[in-house]
Amino acid sequence: MTVKGVQAYGLTLPCAGRGGVHGRFGRGRISLFHPWDCTLRRQMQGPRLTANIQGYCDRRRAMDEVEREGRCLCGAIQFRLRGEPRFISNCHCESCRRASSAPSVTWAGFREDQVSIEGETMVAYSSSAGVTRSFCGRCGSPIAFRGARWAGEVHLPVCAFAAPEHMAPDSDHFEGEKLPWAALLGREAPA
Repeated sequence: MTVKGVQAYGLTLPCAGRGGVHGRFGRGRISLFHPWDCTLRRQMQGPRLTANIQGYCDRRRAMDEVEREGRCLCGAIQFRLRGEPRFISNCHCESCRRASSAPSVTWAGFREDQVSIEGETMVAYSSSAGVTRSFCGRCGSPIAFRGARWAGEVHLPVCAFAAPEHMAPDSDHFEGEKLPWAALLGREAPA
């Protein structure tokens, strides 16, 4: 059966679940297909299923309540968001390196509906087909990246957040474009 929220043994457990997650809870199989509303397809098996679903939904709800904020260097542009990022990754592509004047940029990807960006100095630049980079027109700080390949997402530079120390990357992208002297995540720089 497919339901919004979770119905298990006569209980309805509303939650904001994360799409794309597949897992086994107890002996029942649960697959979450629709982002952020715990739409489930499942075969009803096992008495531990209800407790496991409730625990999952409680954890998702707590992650969705996380609030973060950040700003550009001069403070003219500020952003706020709610929830966990879809990913946090170092990008080594030439475009990101040139746009930031750094060996790589660490991006955190969020759904557009999670993010609110305010400020009158924001400037958008189309850096390549289907890609828009936004930055502060006063201080030049990179603020956002949007790409047709990641429709419905906005990527924010981790170092623009108020607490970047809590947002460690877990992957590297475009490793083939990495500068030879730059270290990849979890690896030493070449000698």
